[in-house]
Amino acid sequence: MSNLLEQASLVLIPSGYAEDIVYSEIPLDGSGDMVFTRASNGTRVNFDGLVEVVPWNLVQESETFDNAGWVKQSSTITANSTTAPNGTLTADTVNATTAQYSGIYQSLGTLPTNVYTYSIYAKAGTNSFVYMLGQGSPSQIAIFNLSTGVVTSTSNLDSASIESVGDGWYRCQIQKTGAGVEMFVGFSNIANTTPTASGTVFIWGAQFNIGSTAKPYFPTTDRLNVPRLTYQYGGGGCPSLLLEKQSTNTITYSEDITNSLTSQSNTTVTANDGTSPDGTQNADLIAFTGANAYRLRNQTVAATTTYTMSLFVKNNNFASSEILYFNMSDGVIGGLTATINVFAKTATFSGAGGAYTGVSGKVEDYGNGWFRVSVTGTSVSGGGGWYEISTAGITRSCYVWGLSLEISSYSTSYIPTTSASATRVADACFKTGISSLIGQTEGVMFCEFNAIGSYDTNNMLCTLSDGTGNNLLLLNLTNGVGNLEATITASGSTTVSYLGSTPSTGRHKVALAYKSNDVVIYLDGVLLFTDTSVTIPATSKLNIGSYFNNGLPFNSGIGEAIIFPTRLTNAELASLTTL
Repeated sequence: MSNLLEQASLVLIPSGYAEDIVYSEIPLDGSGDMVFTRASNGTRVNFDGLVEVVPWNLVQESETFDNAGWVKQSSTITANSTTAPNGTLTADTVNATTAQYSGIYQSLGTLPTNVYTYSIYAKAGTNSFVYMLGQGSPSQIAIFNLSTGVVTSTSNLDSASIESVGDGWYRCQIQKTGAGVEMFVGFSNIANTTPTASGTVFIWGAQFNIGSTAKPYFPTTDRLNVPRLTYQYGGGGCPSLLLEKQSTNTITYSEDITNSLTSQSNTTVTANDGTSPDGTQNADLIAFTGANAYRLRNQTVAATTTYTMSLFVKNNNFASSEILYFNMSDGVIGGLTATINVFAKTATFSGAGGAYTGVSGKVEDYGNGWFRVSVTGTSVSGGGGWYEISTAGITRSCYVWGLSLEISSYSTSYIPTTSASATRVADACFKTGISSLIGQTEGVMFCEFNAIGSYDTNNMLCTLSDGTGNNLLLLNLTNGVGNLEATITASGSTTVSYLGSTPSTGRHKVALAYKSNDVVIYLDGVLLFTDTSVTIPATSKLNIGSYFNNGLPFNSGIGEAIIFPTRLTNAELASLTTL
């Protein structure tokens, strides 16, 4: 494989990324770096196996404090006035202009109750002290001495710390439990909880993240278009680039099962009793204490609509034969149901009473005892129903987190919600104007991907095009179940059309090799297709996990994408695609 890569003109192995970009390994001059878009947050499974919001830094404009997103309270900003901890001229000066509580802050909106960490890099100017304020009552504050590198005082916080990073810079951080509202950083000349002095302090790299420690600093502007490198799909411990369609979680308060509650029977809930799949103590313990125990939320079901509902579950004391029911009734005929063996981490799926057709489901292991159960079905009728977690006549308890209801034929990555539904916008990864990197008369398009077994009609793996559908080469999973498809179109006429069998769930490698009157397709080291009557189109754009117009996202993980400007031999293609 390493020798073959020397022949490649573009290699994307997801590793380096920033807002709006995924870096390519080849070429190194940036000409192959991919543009990335997704105008929203998303979640991934990180290296530690935890569900994580991307980007994890909830602050916008983390290095541009002169931006209007930062409110200046009795202070002004001089932008890019000194060298930052990363060696660039991007650190700002804060000039405190009045005697009390000078500083800057940014509203984050109301975030769910959780453990949060505030952090910022700071360096003494004419002032030697900086304070950080956690919103709440009573006052939550920590004072940091930027001359001695110590925390001089704290009040009503979980913890506070300061770390030297060189050249007089310190990373200051505080931890607090509560509802996130805003990030406030202030400045003073004295070490007490009522700062009363003016002067200057240098700052850089503000961050607000979920959890009890400061995560590695991630720079932000608008927090949009940040790629998601997920470790959910294996691949030798390497991440894959997660590319999904737009989807909406319509269930509100997805991490609080007591909120929006319609009714209950023989159940009690202990909020924030356990550590959830995101690594924080925000999972609810639900205890069933008798016959016909349930907790309900009202849920209107539309007729002839495909729904997927899901939740994360962890056993507390269910025995091996005891069942948890996860159900959505249409209020007319019956319900879409997952019958869950919590002890064994298994489930069966049904559309009780014929209320739902095409019912399917899956169980995914998330580690530390957690698993996610998803069930899909198309409603027959519509009406006022309910969304229910229940048991039948047992006294047992389990942890529940991450409720979801999507209008979709399968579950997508978890979308957290609070008081309203939330939408994750579709991902797109592409690069235009790279005809010099693409073989115009011969070449290879290679992709390593994860098959999930359930799809929309078309899910693009890789596409080479001229920016239109008239000249393109594509690899696709189609027909809802994921049949492998390959198409070559030149001047609007299709010259290759292949529709093969469905790759099994899991990791695969596929290559489309092309040359005039010489096209082959290899999957996992096996020759699938040969065509000796082919016209090759000229192309200049690469889409990874989407169509030429950036639509039809793949809806899973892409592990590698490689372009070769010449056609490899069949022996090389077999080697390249062997798992």
